[in-house]
Amino acid sequence: MLKTHTPGPWLADSATRIQANGYGSRYDICRLCDIPPHIANHDKRRNARLIAESPAMLEVCRSLLKWAARSGDRAELDDLISDARASVARVYRSKQEERALDALMVAAMAGIDLDAPASAT
Repeated sequence: MLKTHTPGPWLADSATRIQANGYGSRYDICRLCDIPPHIANHDKRRNARLIAESPAMLEVCRSLLKWAARSGDRAELDDLISDARASVARVYRSKQEERALDALMVAAMAGIDLDAPASAT
C-alpha cells in the first residue's frame, strides 16, 4: 500500500510551526509543543527546519534508490548528491542567515513588504 503525505515544499515559519503551500494559501502541517525550556532558540529553529525539509529529503532518498536500482550514470548521481547537500544546508544555516530570516519573518507578520520601494519623504 502506497502511503502519501502532504506534498512539499514545507516552511518552518517559526521555531514551532510548520506550514505547506497549497490550495491557494499556507496552512499548518504541524505545531511543535512541549519543547523543554533548556533547548536554545537556534536549536528549536533547526529542528523546525529539519521537519520542514523532510519532503525534499524523502524525494532525494527515493531518487537515490531509483538510481541504484537501475545503475544510473555518474552525472545523475552527482546531481542527486548536490540535491542532498542543498537539502542539508537548508537545515543548517549560519547564525547570520537565521537572524536575517528572523527579521524577514517579523516583517512579514507585521505586514511589511520589504521588497516594496521605499517612499520618498
